[in-house]
Amino acid sequence: MLLSQESSGKVLDQMKRYRSISAKFTLLSLRRQRSVDTAAQRDPGDNVAALVARADELRDKRDFEAAAEAYQIALRADPKNLGLFVQLGNCLKDANKHAAALRAYSELIAIEDNGDVELQLGHLLKITGNFRSALQAYRRSRALGDERSVPEIADAPHWRSEVVIVGEPLPALDGGGDAPLSAFHAIFACNLDETPDRSRFQHAGSYLVKHGMSELGRAFCEFASLGVGGVANYQAHAEFVLESGVWPYSDVSELTSGQFTRMSSQRVGDRAQLRKIVLACLVSDKHETLDRELATPHLSGEARWPPKGMEATQLKLLSKQLPVSIRSLYEAIWFTRAGRGQAVIEAVGSLAEVTQGMAGCIFMPSDRSYKQLFLCATFILAGAVSRWLVASASRFTSPLVNPALLEELLSVGNNPIIERIERGRSYAAVFYEIEEAIYGAAEKLTFDQVDMAMARLFALCLPEFRPQDIDGFLDVAAGQATRTAVLLVEASGIDKSRTEADLLSLAQKLKSLGAFHLALQVMERIDEEIATTHALVEKALISKVLGNFPQAVRLLERCVRLDPQNEFLRRELVMVLPEVESLPSILARYRTDEIFMASARIRACFRIALQEEREVQMDASVSDDLRVSDLSPELAIEMRHHSKRRTADREEILILAAGSGWRRGVGLSYRVLRRVDFVRAQSATSVEVVRLRVRIDGKTVADTAGLELSHGFESSSLKHKIYNCWLDLSEVPTGLHEMQLYFEEHEAGWRAVQELVWVDTSELASHDSESSLALVSLTGADSAASVSERIAKMPSVVLRAARTLASDPIGRILIVRADQLGDTSQSIPAILKMRDAFPEASFECLTSPGNVELLDSIGVFDHVHTVELTYDIFEKRRYASLNEQLRLRRLFEPKQFDLAIDLSPGFETQNLLRLTCARHTAGFKPREFPWMTFGADVCTHDPINSKEKMPHSAMILSFVAALVATLRYKPTIVERRDLDWSLLAPLGVHANERFAVFHTGARLEVQRWPILNFVALTRLVISRLEMKVVLLTDHESVLHDIDLADVDPSMVVRNVGKMTFKTFDTLLSLCSVFVGNDSGPKHLAALRGTPVVSVHAGRVNWNEWGQDSTGYVVARRVPCVGCGVELAEQCGRAMPCLIDIKPEEVFAVVSNIVTQGASNNRLLSESELGVGADQ
Repeated sequence: MLLSQESSGKVLDQMKRYRSISAKFTLLSLRRQRSVDTAAQRDPGDNVAALVARADELRDKRDFEAAAEAYQIALRADPKNLGLFVQLGNCLKDANKHAAALRAYSELIAIEDNGDVELQLGHLLKITGNFRSALQAYRRSRALGDERSVPEIADAPHWRSEVVIVGEPLPALDGGGDAPLSAFHAIFACNLDETPDRSRFQHAGSYLVKHGMSELGRAFCEFASLGVGGVANYQAHAEFVLESGVWPYSDVSELTSGQFTRMSSQRVGDRAQLRKIVLACLVSDKHETLDRELATPHLSGEARWPPKGMEATQLKLLSKQLPVSIRSLYEAIWFTRAGRGQAVIEAVGSLAEVTQGMAGCIFMPSDRSYKQLFLCATFILAGAVSRWLVASASRFTSPLVNPALLEELLSVGNNPIIERIERGRSYAAVFYEIEEAIYGAAEKLTFDQVDMAMARLFALCLPEFRPQDIDGFLDVAAGQATRTAVLLVEASGIDKSRTEADLLSLAQKLKSLGAFHLALQVMERIDEEIATTHALVEKALISKVLGNFPQAVRLLERCVRLDPQNEFLRRELVMVLPEVESLPSILARYRTDEIFMASARIRACFRIALQEEREVQMDASVSDDLRVSDLSPELAIEMRHHSKRRTADREEILILAAGSGWRRGVGLSYRVLRRVDFVRAQSATSVEVVRLRVRIDGKTVADTAGLELSHGFESSSLKHKIYNCWLDLSEVPTGLHEMQLYFEEHEAGWRAVQELVWVDTSELASHDSESSLALVSLTGADSAASVSERIAKMPSVVLRAARTLASDPIGRILIVRADQLGDTSQSIPAILKMRDAFPEASFECLTSPGNVELLDSIGVFDHVHTVELTYDIFEKRRYASLNEQLRLRRLFEPKQFDLAIDLSPGFETQNLLRLTCARHTAGFKPREFPWMTFGADVCTHDPINSKEKMPHSAMILSFVAALVATLRYKPTIVERRDLDWSLLAPLGVHANERFAVFHTGARLEVQRWPILNFVALTRLVISRLEMKVVLLTDHESVLHDIDLADVDPSMVVRNVGKMTFKTFDTLLSLCSVFVGNDSGPKHLAALRGTPVVSVHAGRVNWNEWGQDSTGYVVARRVPCVGCGVELAEQCGRAMPCLIDIKPEEVFAVVSNIVTQGASNNRLLSESELGVGADQ
């Protein structure tokens, strides 16, 4: 027998173990019937071939005991020969030494997977009556490539108990003598079927009673009758009880006077019975969850392999407990009494405890004694009970079924579903009748109530279903109602005896319905040890969809070992491995696997880890603390030949926005993601996408379900969805990473988009974080909660409306003009303009070497620095080497400039500003250089040749004028002088009366704070500030949502529609405070000097569109501020940047303005506003 490469290694490692096994078999009590040739008893090392030949000769003569001894002697000489162990097991089996043969086969299976060993073990289990374990052994043999097991598997449904070899007759034990062989065969016949066969169990019970084992025999018969309801079942059992004469008179009396006798004359399965059960299914005091296991864990444990023989002491104890537990359940089902449902459930629990651990156990009678017959009968009954409990678990242990509901089914007596099928009705007809009965049983049922009633009904009735019945109902339900179809399978449980093909087909059906959890539970019923690669891959893919990445990796790695050339498996493994293992660890394990590495190099995250990614090379270090990207690589002559990598367009997937900006290099750029950031994406697919999973270097950092888009896609055949995923990247190190957007499809398919991103988890300066609502800090928040939950718990932000571009004084200014003499000369007027605008500031300059004396002569600069630029005649532009850039960076960084300005209108020198490390930067071409603080283009137009019309100096001077105006900007208040209180009299506002104006409208719905929030704010202002409120609405329909019946009518004015502009302007000018959305009236009120409280939606930046000069802006910090959406459905999160602003937070600002006359020159504290971190 040839060893596999894997097993030969094990043999060398386990030499001592084999010797101990051989020694164990030496101690077997084999009774010598013939002497072994003296040559076979010589020193085992002398002639192994002769020893094996002698053992083979004895085997061929069918002298199996002597052959077994001979093989043991040969094994001492050659303990590595596994073939001798196989022959030893075969001889022990043929010698009817079944227990010893089981030990031999089990030791071999522990050493290596071998189809021949599994086949021989199957033969042993079959002839000892352990039919289910035998079938499992044959299936394992087939999976290991031994085709000899195929006929055995095909013949399994036709096995008969007569194949069992019990053993040779022996002298009487304890005076009892041998039991008839027919009694053993009657007992073993009960082990042939997966579900109990009533006639076989009654026949076996009769045998046991006849031979003095009355209690155990009655237990066989009582177990055969178990089932909830069933008039026909009752009648058959009652007749058997009367004929047998072994039950006490009380049982006979109870059965003949019980409820089923009264039911026997009723028409079976009528509508009244179905309606009665349906009504019970609709009544429940609790709301059960539908996410459950298929069976209670202690009823469906995994069978051990190889199987283990049960000890006689275990079976003796079981023989005392098992009949008592069966009797309790028997009485609870058949005898009429109060609380039957609870009694049944308790009895089932008792049976489950008694039979726990039966999975994977076998029993082999050593002889034909009555003692062995008794133990064998106990084992087979316990195994049958254990299997029955698993099949019936949904009826007795499901949280859907309560005692009252179970008792209702007992009182009805018949299974209303199974009897309709037995009368030949189609699955569709029965299914629709059940639905009709549920809808007709009560009025105004919700879909959830119908689903739950369906689940309860099938949990009660489906244990009697055949696999084809479940499949039939599933096919009907799948085309009608997905949830109902899933519940049908969920309620029924899945019989583990189903074939792999059946379970795989069922799992794929459930997967296509989106029931991935249930599909995985079905796949768990397949034994991985004998599963095909197809089944293992399917289980791995479902596990991946559910986020069970360790299991997915384990299965995929096993499949790759079985099929190392399969590219699909390699790609899937490369995709999911980073979820459970670091990239360095993965590469350390697989670096020598060329096939794996070829697949891994497709992913940018692996190329980064291998230092093979071009972007990594472009971002190399130029010093201990600086990288190329910290300088200005676009300006470096060393980088001039690099071009931007092109990425393939994906028509069906669009990344709308991600991160807070771009990190730019030569011919490339990548998004920047901060500690808390976001990704917004949109999909248009033919197969529905159910979830977006965002991965950084292959590991999931966040996931979200998509929201359907309808506006503008009404006629589209595709499924359009929007995704807004918030990310917590605080654990991701700063640097270059691969971001993958992984879109999971409805049927476990997927599509993905990858790109490189720069993750920056450093903290920004306080003035930046204060003014930007897109910067969110989760410090101190509950780390166990999701990002969304933590952000929702944060208080809203209150910002003063008055703002400037540079909040701190401008004290140090650097001007850059690194051009020719003429360009620099034309810039002198602009430089002098800057000096006049900032007389207290110190000025320095960066220029070309030829301009130093000119710039020194104007007396503006404290220092004039030079830069060496190299002109490339082919590129027609100038470059600065990396060494030159590093020099400038080292020069300027300690100077801490407040402002750096490039006065060149071209494209060449703006990037020098990045080397200055200035707090603010300014220059031309803002679209090309979006990182600048200030940018502007100044153009004039010659109508004849379309060239510039004004001098170059005028362009530079205009740019500086715009910059100075921006830096020195002061809001303008234009008060109206012709205000007339009488215009407000028709609105109910009197002269010199304090009042507030709340404007609820806005052009875009996404900018409108909910009207109910305005109503709540109105109540707060009237009740606490005693101030009249003028509530302005744009449409009559809004009034339906305004309920102010509890408010003094004189304190609130509701106005709908238009009024004259003069009246409207007067109203805004004279009010004490204005509260509104981001809309025109807010800006008009601010222009008139009215204190304004703006409820700001984050779709646009508050710095741009918050009101000017007066009041405060109330907003939310969310990562995706500035999205620019115009429809609520485009947000992907229902606009939390607006909806989560609370009326109490806005009132705190209003109250502060009204009662304290708060200044516009400072930000209100949380204590002043009454806003806490919990809000």
